[in-house]
Amino acid sequence: AVKALPEGTTDGTNTKDSLQGRVNDVNPVAVPTVTDANNNGIKDSDEAAIKDALDKVKAAEAAEKAAEKALADANADGIISQAEADSLNALKAKAAETKAAADAAVKALSESTDAAKAAKDGLQGRVDPLDGITVPAVTDADNNGIKDSDEAAIASALEKVKAAEDAEKAAEKALADAKADGIISQEEAAKIAELNKAVESKKVAA
Repeated sequence: AVKALPEGTTDGTNTKDSLQGRVNDVNPVAVPTVTDANNNGIKDSDEAAIKDALDKVKAAEAAEKAAEKALADANADGIISQAEADSLNALKAKAAETKAAADAAVKALSESTDAAKAAKDGLQGRVDPLDGITVPAVTDADNNGIKDSDEAAIASALEKVKAAEDAEKAAEKALADAKADGIISQEEAAKIAELNKAVESKKVAA
């Protein structure tokens, strides 16, 4: 249109040359590189980081579930062996380690768009509740399937039973010795009576 104007054309303000100058200055804008190819409101570069963070969150959740299951299994018989406690402590440490990795990955995510911030907040909401397990005290240090407290009580009772049995044997021997000559003296009878008292006393204790 401008080029078609006769030379020297003017409206008092604009001339053919001035209009051509303005046309020459009109240029297309540069088309920017696509940064959200799938149109989900999150930069493609951020999506890779979100996926990595999600994988770490899932690993942390799985580690916590494994620790919780092992704890439930260990508690099933009411006894915590040293071996079980060692295994639980290892699982607890793994859960804490994977949670720390997940937490760091999530906290490092971009908040460049509302969608990216929402994704970050959602993952953080999954990480925060992961609080690990509490490993119970060992109740079976020698891993023999019996509570240490029960073993101590059994050992004490066994000692008392043996003491009662020994007292009975002592009384039986004294009786046999006294009968050996076919005569029971007052002294022998008194000794046997005294030994019987010991038998009764130790039997009661047992």
